[in-house]
Amino acid sequence: MKKFLIIHHDADFDGILSREVCLYHLANEGNECHVIGWDYGKPIPDADAFNYDQIYMVDISIKELMDPVRLPNLVWIDHHQTAIDQFDPAIPGYRIDGVAACRLAWQWFSGPQDHLPGKPQYVDRSVTEPLLIRLAGEHDIWDHRDPRALVLQSGLRELNEEEFQDLVKYQLKGIDLQDNLLSDCLEIGLRAKASRDRACAATIAKIAHDLQWNRLTFICCNGLSGSQAFESGIKPHHQALMAWRYDGQTKKCTVSLYHAPGHEDIDLSVLAKREGGGGHKGACGFQV
Repeated sequence: MKKFLIIHHDADFDGILSREVCLYHLANEGNECHVIGWDYGKPIPDADAFNYDQIYMVDISIKELMDPVRLPNLVWIDHHQTAIDQFDPAIPGYRIDGVAACRLAWQWFSGPQDHLPGKPQYVDRSVTEPLLIRLAGEHDIWDHRDPRALVLQSGLRELNEEEFQDLVKYQLKGIDLQDNLLSDCLEIGLRAKASRDRACAATIAKIAHDLQWNRLTFICCNGLSGSQAFESGIKPHHQALMAWRYDGQTKKCTVSLYHAPGHEDIDLSVLAKREGGGGHKGACGFQV
């Protein structure tokens, strides 16, 4: 029996499903798996606390742990370009900008690691993977060619933990029941998205405002989550979107930045990184 540590991004479904992919392939072999969910602003995990055979870091990078000398057993699976550019390319793992970590993790464990797919295979959908993983992964990089990708996010938020685990189990195992569970989740998502859209529109109308920051004009709003929440309030002069929320326990604000339509050329991750955070060019964040 081996001992594994899985450190995953716990703020979105790409990171959560990346964790589930790791557990599916590692725990099913009778191994001992420890899991740490992490996001920017949380205490640095103590990866040296136990004698792990392997440490998997998925959909996240923690600066203090990205040292192949300190952690020679680290496997890093990620898709955030700012992090890929920043850390040692010799760290073992699988990293492609523009392909969600849950999709990368599935291929890492499923196929020969010396013949892993390149980005075109993911874009063309020529890789073999569960539909749940593809839809969640495509949403994470704003690929909504399949409209179910957006609906799925709303459906997943409505599931309790038991329902979520059943969906994941049957999807990853690829057995017949998966189609019913995924269809049910998508149907729930359609209704939930419609309700959320109405609520977001009301919030935007009441408290959203313009903000000039770093020579950009943001539409800024407290309490929203995700770029789709801003749809009803975006005007032609808005160059980017800013959502924020205050955590009274930590006394910090979490700030999220998103592309505005027509301004996808702006690299917002540079601003997030400057403030101690990170993420994608068009979806990133930091804490203050």
